Amino acid sequence: VAHTQIVPHITGTGAVSMLFAAFPYGKGSKGMMAASLSWLLLNLALFSVFFAISAAKYFLYPDRWTALVSNPVTSLFLGTFPMGATTILNAAVE
Repeated sequence: VAHTQIVPHITGTGAVSMLFAAFPYGKGSKGMMAASLSWLLLNLALFSVFFAISAAKYFLYPDRWTALVSNPVTSLFLGTFPMGATTILNAAVE
């Protein structure tokens, strides 16, 4: 299974955690809070793993960082880090 088939399925974990917390039916119930917390922890784990892999890649191969930043298409992926961190922070505050 290629990573291009897996990655699109795990990109919405932060939004799902916030949806569980904001769902109007059963809001504040232990089940909804448990579901929201479990998705938040999954989101945090995935974020940490992919951040560590990316940091290791750019630490071990610094020339890849230069290639990433200088390419006008791939440099747009740098914006995914603050967006992922934002979903974690928003879900944690709720």
